[in-house]
Amino acid sequence: MSVRKIDLVVIRSGERHLELCPSICGKALPFRASLLVFYAAVPPVRERAAWPQSTDRVFKDRRPSCKPSLAQLIEYCLWTETLDTNQRKTRSMKKIFFAAIVGILFINSAMAQTVAEPNPADVSTLDGIMKAVYDVISGDAGKPRDWDRFRTLFYKDARLIPTGVNPQTKEIRATSLAPEDYIKRVEPFFAKEGFFEREKARRVEQFGHITHVFSTYESFHSLSDKQPFARGINSFQLFNDGKRWWVVTIYWQQETPEFQIPKEYLKTKT
Repeated sequence: MSVRKIDLVVIRSGERHLELCPSICGKALPFRASLLVFYAAVPPVRERAAWPQSTDRVFKDRRPSCKPSLAQLIEYCLWTETLDTNQRKTRSMKKIFFAAIVGILFINSAMAQTVAEPNPADVSTLDGIMKAVYDVISGDAGKPRDWDRFRTLFYKDARLIPTGVNPQTKEIRATSLAPEDYIKRVEPFFAKEGFFEREKARRVEQFGHITHVFSTYESFHSLSDKQPFARGINSFQLFNDGKRWWVVTIYWQQETPEFQIPKEYLKTKT
């Protein structure tokens, strides 16, 4: 850029500042810089990467030997415009990010407000919530389950934990699932297979607001089946907050030839 073709045009003056706008051939460039009138000092060109963002800080050095040349003033103006442009981009990105966060929070809030109200019959008694759990997951192949009803039964951060043996590695393990994880896991199976689970026997231990239920179950593909295709024990941890019952955990193991259900767990004891 030729210095002979550049002028500094005074746009606005004040007691201590001049606002200057560089121009080429009489046409103002789209950037401005605010400079101190007396002893204006601009760092050498080689130091411009370290120029501070505030022009007041730039011109604290008022030594006569530091007075800038016209070329330095222009370079400072160019650098200021670059800085301002980057700052505007940063501010724009911050606004977009903030808007996205607000949008996500709004959606989550709306979803939270649309959670179905529980059926009082499902949650007002221990027997009611046990029957509701078995009933809501049962149905013919392809029949949609009432997952909204299912969700109303579980306390915040509740878990469903199946246990078993990995057929490939033979490792015995437990898998912790949130209610939503359980829904995703069983929906493909329910779409193809009928599944009805019934409680055969129950043993209850209770203290204060907490209750543990050992619930022996039987699983059928159809209500017309005479024999279950699977049996096991569901270990329920329940919580009563004084207003209703909640499922905190369902932790289960299926019966295998190695682990047969003991006879005492085939009869109900409360």
